[in-house]
Amino acid sequence: MTYKNKQKAKSSVKLQESGNRVFVVDSVAPDSLANELVAFNLSIDSVVATATITYETSHRFITIFWGDSDVGETFDTLKIKIMQPQFGQPQLPENTIKVQHVYAEPEPPAIGRNLLFYTLLQDIDGSRKFGPSQRVRVNPRYKFNIYSTTLEFNSHLDSALEQETEISIDMKITHGDNILLDKHWDPDVATNGNVGPLAVEERFPVFFKLPGARLNYEISLGDLDGIIINFVQSERENIAKDAWEFLGDIKDIFIVNFDTSTEATIEDDGLPQGIHPARLSDRGGKTYKRFLDVQDGFFQVIIQTEMKLLVPLDRTSGLLTQI
Repeated sequence: MTYKNKQKAKSSVKLQESGNRVFVVDSVAPDSLANELVAFNLSIDSVVATATITYETSHRFITIFWGDSDVGETFDTLKIKIMQPQFGQPQLPENTIKVQHVYAEPEPPAIGRNLLFYTLLQDIDGSRKFGPSQRVRVNPRYKFNIYSTTLEFNSHLDSALEQETEISIDMKITHGDNILLDKHWDPDVATNGNVGPLAVEERFPVFFKLPGARLNYEISLGDLDGIIINFVQSERENIAKDAWEFLGDIKDIFIVNFDTSTEATIEDDGLPQGIHPARLSDRGGKTYKRFLDVQDGFFQVIIQTEMKLLVPLDRTSGLLTQI
């Protein structure tokens, strides 16, 4: 049997210097089979597969088929007798190797991948057999960060005699039943430059960054719920409109729809509502905007976020390289 279809096979283990090793083995009799592995373990974390293999001294080659190629199989062939630990890395147990492989990030609307992983063993005498195999589920993990939440004012929202716009604002972030952030602020924002001892010409926009409105949270591609951001806002100390403010205290929660340039909360596309990595538009660095109404007008909230794929490669646990 010959394994030399170079058009359909490519190396994908980034931690190996020599890439694939194409090898040829002679036909063997049915009763002449390579030895079994001593031990085998495969784990999947986000888009990283880690295979830990303890082999017999009779093994010469171990070929790992990762199961993720659309055109032919993606595989890596390890030549046992020339494997050495990376310099300065911890030693693995005797006759044990560890190899990692990074799967491609699924494109929307996929929310995960089921793949078949298998191995091929070859002994020094040329005998061979298929080794351990298993079906694996690749469920990428993402780190979702909110770096800042800023209020933008383009007009003064209190009386002409007051120097500041006085508002109350609540921000609540949830993921399913989990409350990730629940904050309340009563900012006094200087938006009227015509009042006070240092009156100056009005200049807009005026920005106010909400302290503590940051978030660091992990979400998986296969999660059924997205991240929802809610706001409640009202003006404060506006005696002429106490009745309206009382209604505002009922906390009429508005789900953040942001602007029309994002698909963040589209509900009819079959994907989870809210911010979710299943939408390409929510991945990477994003700036979301939402207009919030109060009694005397509106202001805008600006949220700077990042949805980053986690690729947990282990570079310190005795991974091997070919020389």
